[in-house]
Amino acid sequence: MKTRLKAIIVDDELASRSRLSILLNAYPEIHLVGYAGSVAEASELLKQVEADVVFLDMEMPGGFGFGLRPWLGSQTRTVVVTAYPDFALKAFEYGAVDYLIKPVDPDRLAIAIERIIELENRQIIRDSERIELNSADGETLLVPIETILWIEAQQNYSLLHLEREVSPRVFRRTMASWESLLPPNKFAKIGRSEIIHLARVESIRFGMRTETQVRFIGSGKIMLLGRASAMRLRSAMSEGNSLST
Repeated sequence: MKTRLKAIIVDDELASRSRLSILLNAYPEIHLVGYAGSVAEASELLKQVEADVVFLDMEMPGGFGFGLRPWLGSQTRTVVVTAYPDFALKAFEYGAVDYLIKPVDPDRLAIAIERIIELENRQIIRDSERIELNSADGETLLVPIETILWIEAQQNYSLLHLEREVSPRVFRRTMASWESLLPPNKFAKIGRSEIIHLARVESIRFGMRTETQVRFIGSGKIMLLGRASAMRLRSAMSEGNSLST
């Protein structure tokens, strides 16, 4: 893990910010680098500091807490801190790592910090296995393999869906070239247009019609599949199949 994780608190209530700040000061692993009272203030703050962790209120004047998402780094952890228990499902769909109810209980905060540290340690392990990619716009990326959720073909291009990025990355790369690049024991080609990271699949939910939802561990993203591809995915997961046509 990094020596200290840089954190910011985003909450419109001064008393709540102060209380959480005092509690966080008990953790040498956490270094508070800023505070904001709104999404607008937080977005400006994030232009100046790179936060590893954001403690985020959900309902604030001028914007819903997850309106801040476009300004968060791809590896930034979000812990929701709110007086309302009703937003928990939405928070986890947006990728929050924990959900704390105000006033924050110190023991419950300890669990959240442990979870953040565990995720950070996992990320260090993941980051040791990366692939270098050149996107369609010429950008060179070092992508941790474990952050890849799925890849889909789109005409002459392919879309790479990553763990904490809202929009997919675009590449001029065929599915065959992805097959040769990715570890064959971790990914499965389930159709002409889809390659999926098997270990990241959390659930497969068959719909009433032809559409099937695939959810991924540690991500709020949902992949939609046709029934035939969904059945091949289920078979690949149960049999431990590797990349194959």
